Amino acid sequence: MNWSIRTNSSFQLNLFSRQNVERTAQALQKAGQEVATGRKADIYTELGSRSSSVMKLRIREEDTQTYMQSNMLIANKLQLTINSMDKLRDTIQSVVETTFFDTSQAGSGASLLQTQARAALDELIGTMNTNFNGEHIFAGLASEVSPLTRYTQANPDTGLSPEDIINSIVANGPTNVVEVSTISAALDVVFNSADIGTPARNYEETFFNGTKEFDAGGTEIRRVTAWVAA
Repeated sequence: MNWSIRTNSSFQLNLFSRQNVERTAQALQKAGQEVATGRKADIYTELGSRSSSVMKLRIREEDTQTYMQSNMLIANKLQLTINSMDKLRDTIQSVVETTFFDTSQAGSGASLLQTQARAALDELIGTMNTNFNGEHIFAGLASEVSPLTRYTQANPDTGLSPEDIINSIVANGPTNVVEVSTISAALDVVFNSADIGTPARNYEETFFNGTKEFDAGGTEIRRVTAWVAA
């Protein structure tokens, strides 16, 4: 009868010992983590086939958190819009009240009213150019640009400033009722963006830089929308 004796090399013994030590250390670390947190270290391994339900719940929770953050941003943006509109109303109302007061007083100075109106215009433009989180709230979809051109600033697309256009219509001012009606009608054409002959004078070409109301084909351009529900 032949006997065979198997021997393990010292290298194999050392390797097995190291592997056992590593497994034991990992097990101790895992057990320590579970004891400290009161939770399984690998919940998906523990749940097995039921882990898919946990993953779905986690995804839904992440979606809910995203909606909450998005809605908070929208709420802050809307509040800023409301505050800006209130400021605009107060600015315009102040000029209107001064106008009515001046027309009822003898010898009132038109230059003072003009100065106040110009200051109100600059304030109005500044308010309309308000931005939130890097987006201009009154520019529509083109939120990366300031919606209104400064009164004396030339629009780079047309080469005209709002002041140029207004001065070309008003000139030295009306001297009679007929001229008042003519100037008023011309201003309506500009601010309705209806000047076909000289489109560069239109409100949406020189004054306003945001999203236009209609495209070149006359189709209404879509507005800014927000999704506030899951």
